[in-house]
Amino acid sequence: METVSAIDNDVAVVRLTTREIVLIANALNEVREAVGEWEFATRLGVAPAEAEALRRQLRALLPPR
Repeated sequence: METVSAIDNDVAVVRLTTREIVLIANALNEVREAVGEWEFATRLGVAPAEAEALRRQLRALLPPR
C-alpha cells in the first residue's frame, strides 16, 4: 500500500495492489461472519451493512476471475 495523499476532509487516497484489495475484502468477510450482528457496530464502529458495502466495492475493483 502506498499513501498518495494524507487524510484531508475525512478522505485518504491510497494505492493498493490487487493482492491487498483481496486481503482487505476477505478480512471484511471474515469479520462479518465472526462478529455477531448485535455487537458489530460496537466493536467495529460501523454497521454490518456498511462493511458489506465496502467489501462489495472492493471486489468490484478486481478483474473477473
